[in-house]
Amino acid sequence: CRVAPERVNQMQVQRQVTIGPVLAKGGTLTVGVVCAKDLPKMDRFGKADAYVVLEADGQKKKTQVVKRNLNPVWRECFT
Repeated sequence: CRVAPERVNQMQVQRQVTIGPVLAKGGTLTVGVVCAKDLPKMDRFGKADAYVVLEADGQKKKTQVVKRNLNPVWRECFT
């Protein structure tokens, strides 16, 4: 997963964002989950089964699980 230096600050995502006003005005939110880098080791073999859970406006979406990988790539979009 490579991120251009000028986009590093844009890639730091807050854990919670208020989107209610956008959706209340008929807006649409599209979220792209691209990749993660250097995830913590979660099992005794030094790997992790990585996935992302998104929750917005009472709806939950989950990426596919990338097994045994500390640098997973998803390239998934959710609307």
